[in-house]
Amino acid sequence: MMLYGHTKKKKLFERLVNAGSLSHAYLFFGDSGIGKFLFAKELTSFLETGKWEKKEHSHPLVDVREFCQAEDKIFIGIDEAREIKTFLWSTPMASSRRVAIINNAHLLTSEAQSAMLKIVEEPPRHALVIFISHDISVLSAPLLSRLTKVYFQRFSKKEIIDFLKRQNVSESKSISIAEQSHGRPALALSLLHGEEVGEDEDIIEKHIVKLYKLGVLKNSEVLESLLDKQVDIKRFRLNKELQKKSIQELLYAKHN
Repeated sequence: MMLYGHTKKKKLFERLVNAGSLSHAYLFFGDSGIGKFLFAKELTSFLETGKWEKKEHSHPLVDVREFCQAEDKIFIGIDEAREIKTFLWSTPMASSRRVAIINNAHLLTSEAQSAMLKIVEEPPRHALVIFISHDISVLSAPLLSRLTKVYFQRFSKKEIIDFLKRQNVSESKSISIAEQSHGRPALALSLLHGEEVGEDEDIIEKHIVKLYKLGVLKNSEVLESLLDKQVDIKRFRLNKELQKKSIQELLYAKHN
């Protein structure tokens, strides 16, 4: 998937790079499925090659590494934090920066957050750390205070329709999908390609549509929680029964 939109942010970071004014640690935050991770990857391409869009068959970037939880874990622990430190302290080979992208940074354990705090407090001059999260409430205040925050907002319905039309989707289908994707290009693509929806995700989708029709503003908090839960269920191996119970409790709290 190629990055869509975020033109103003691209121009901002181009100015920062050209002026040598990049911060050493950023937090890209906002809802899931709106391009935070893709933007971080393309930023590293710009740093290393001078171009935002990395060609599919071009040489791999050498001065960037993506970090997330290991396959057999649900958190990002101290071992990953140590790997990040080792990576960042190496000298860049092709870029002005050695970049560590921490995807789903809200999964960092307390111990790992403490280790990352030490890294961003005294990083090597060539280091750049990008934290990405849709839930920054679990990140510690000391760590948050050291990060330059960049908010990624959802797209408008019109922008999602335009995004889908670029995929050669008919206008009527684009409008229908845009109404269900709630400003998230990644979700729009999932709906477009008819990706299989699990039982728990189907339950969430029904409640999202229902609450959306009842009113976005008055149901915004619970809608946001359900949308995040929908993305997490797709991404992680979550216990189905626990997720059902969590959804029921969320909806019960909303109506009581």
